[in-house]
Amino acid sequence: MLTEEAAKRGHSPDGTGVSRVDLADGSAFLWESTKGHLCLGESELGGELRAVNCARPTPVGADDPSALSVLFGPGMRGRGGRVVLAAAPGQKIVSVGYRGGTADTTFVRTLSSRWAGRDLYYVVLSEFPEAPLDVTVRSGGKERVERLPMTG
Repeated sequence: MLTEEAAKRGHSPDGTGVSRVDLADGSAFLWESTKGHLCLGESELGGELRAVNCARPTPVGADDPSALSVLFGPGMRGRGGRVVLAAAPGQKIVSVGYRGGTADTTFVRTLSSRWAGRDLYYVVLSEFPEAPLDVTVRSGGKERVERLPMTG
């Protein structure tokens, strides 16, 4: 499993669990590591292509209005692209638009208090994202659109 590969580099899951996202052509896994990192593992069906990336996201306060951010990506996903977004507590990602279409967006998990309880979303796009994402966020009963630039 991908978590075993990550453990060899010191990024074992920290006990808050490993979240799985089932995809048409494989799976993605997200977990918080014992080193205080957030890790993303991805594998294609059949296990031919496997990758693990771990990063130390910057914790933000719950009252930070600019807390919507890209934690992983842009990256390749099969023939398309993917990003992992984080929303602040109290924010819900309603939809992600890209070049006039709507991307497949999955709520994955709420992070521990170490990361201010931010919510993670895995977003699959039909192509590698180079243009900005238009993210519709609901907070306090109101919706707004935030434009997130994609830089690779």
